[in-house]
Amino acid sequence: IYTLEESADKADIWEGLVWGGMEIARLSFTSGEMEAYKRSSCQLKQLCNGMEIPLSILMDIKGTDQTKEKMRENILFGIEENVDYVTVSFVHSGKEAGNVRKFLNENGGAHIGLIVKITDGQKMNEMDAILEAADGVMVEHDPCILQREAMKKAYYARKMLITTTQMLDFRVSTS
Repeated sequence: IYTLEESADKADIWEGLVWGGMEIARLSFTSGEMEAYKRSSCQLKQLCNGMEIPLSILMDIKGTDQTKEKMRENILFGIEENVDYVTVSFVHSGKEAGNVRKFLNENGGAHIGLIVKITDGQKMNEMDAILEAADGVMVEHDPCILQREAMKKAYYARKMLITTTQMLDFRVSTS
């Protein structure tokens, strides 16, 4: 999984990443960047179709100052753009994760994988219920005991587990 920034002149770099084994392109998204997101998604899909290499698109919805309504608008945009995965922040219970899954299903997004971002403040007592409704978790920020516990739970639940580069940098620097 590679996190890509939108730019008109990145096709050569993206092609190298695809040839190098990129399987999922993570595109960060805020509602103010809809056209840029569409452009990047379209360029990536055209590139991979031309190379005859499969690539999944992960739409990473920025969680800061997102209201439920804004999150719904962004998810609807992701459904329209036919993304493969969507990540959401600030989901603290299995019920909330289930509501997002239900919203996806009811709006033509049943095929889209739901990834819940886990941050420092996440409560582990809801993690099993979150994992039941979601297809995976993304562990962000500095690794701490709670996030390691989330990683274990995702592993044993056989759910997708994504760690951000900060996590990987931390692991490399301590080994």
